[in-house]
Parts: sequence; C-alpha cells; structure tokens
Amino acid sequence: MVRIVNNEMPMGIAGSNVVAQFYDGDADEGITENKNLRTLWVSKATTFSVIVPRNSSYQTLEDLKGKKVSIGNQGGSAAESIYACLEVFGMADNYFDLQYLTMNESKDAMVTGTIDGFITNTSDPHTAMTELFMTGNFRFLDMPQDKVDLITSSIPYMKPSVRAAGTYEKQDKDVIGWGSPYALVVREDFPEETAYQIAKALDEHYDEWIGIASNVEGSTLDAVITNAYAPLHPGVERYAKEKGLIK
Repeated sequence: MVRIVNNEMPMGIAGSNVVAQFYDGDADEGITENKNLRTLWVSKATTFSVIVPRNSSYQTLEDLKGKKVSIGNQGGSAAESIYACLEVFGMADNYFDLQYLTMNESKDAMVTGTIDGFITNTSDPHTAMTELFMTGNFRFLDMPQDKVDLITSSIPYMKPSVRAAGTYEKQDKDVIGWGSPYALVVREDFPEETAYQIAKALDEHYDEWIGIASNVEGSTLDAVITNAYAPLHPGVERYAKEKGLIK
C-alpha cells in the first residue's frame, strides 16, 4: 500500500483492513489518510472461524479462555484483523494464551496438540485447512448471530460471510461468520479506460477465472459493489452502471 500511495506502483492487492487503515489514516501507526485510493475489484469475504479438536468440549469462543490459541503470524493482515475482532469482544491481551503461528505452523500444532485452538480469517479453500480437516479430527465452532452483528456494526470493513457446507472434509453444515475481503486498489488518477477494461474482463471471464483459481469464487461484480471499502474507481463505476447494478 505504501508504494501505491507514493505513486511507485500502479496497483496492488491488500486486505480490506489495510485498505481502511490507509484510506482513513491511522495515527497510531503514523499513516495519514489517503482519500485518493480507489477500488478496481474485490474478492468475496474471508471467513473468521475458530477450529478446535472434534472430540473436545469446546463449544464457544469463551470456552477457550486461557488456552493456547493461534491467530496467525504476528504482523500479518489476518492476525491483525482477528485481533481487532477479539478487541471488540473484550478478549484481546490476556484472555487467551495467544500464539502467532503461520497457517502451516498452526495446522501442525493442532495435529500434535501443541495448541488448543486455531482462529483463521482466510479465503477458501486453503491448503493448510484442507490438510487439517482431511484428518477428520477437527471442527469449526458455531458463531452466534449476535457476534456477527456486533463485529459487522463495529468494524466497517468486516462483512457477513458464509463458508458453505462441504468446503472441508466432514464440514456438514454452513459456517456462519464474517470476514474482510481482499481488494485490488489503485489511485484515483489511474486511467479510467484501463480500469473499465479490467472490470469488464474480470466480469466477463469470471467462469474461466474460478476454473484457474477456485478460491476466487464469489469475486463477482456484485461483490465488488457490496464489499468495496474505498470508493469504486470511475472506470469500474461506469462499467457497473452499464450492467445496471448501480445508478
């Protein structure tokens, strides 16, 4: 994002939490607001999820109080967005024994029993989660609707999200949650016609796109309009108007 706002590169992909940080500014991090950021495309929302051993007694996030819980590698966008959610719940700092492990490290630690839980906020399918659930020994905790509502009303870049049943082995029901989409962002001075053609190509070749990378399924023009944090680039807006999706 730094290189985009400094006009050192024309576009880049970032989590919506990072887009929000740079668009609105973050005094604590010394980041000034950048209201010239614009959205070219947006992915479907990731899904905040809590994974626990299938045969454990854990039924709620609160049941993991004091337990070793991984939230991703420290400084990563996933860990930062998860920590922001825990702050909303009043569960940051010492509520859990937080572990900062990568996805693969978290998977291995769950298999060996080194940690008790694993909180993710990622797009699906993810290789580490696929491998973890193939063992048949893990499950997702249910997230109650009041937690979904609290997060989406408290953190502007968080959107409701559903992980469809069958995404992972022995996942026999939908996982309801929330997530922060990834965005392809540019500056406002990015050429309008180029932005228009990019939006048109991504929309018209959607089926081909998801055939190459299944984890982008759901990254539709509708999702762009619904999930964008920074305003749509004028070229994208023009294309969406032609499609009748915005006035």
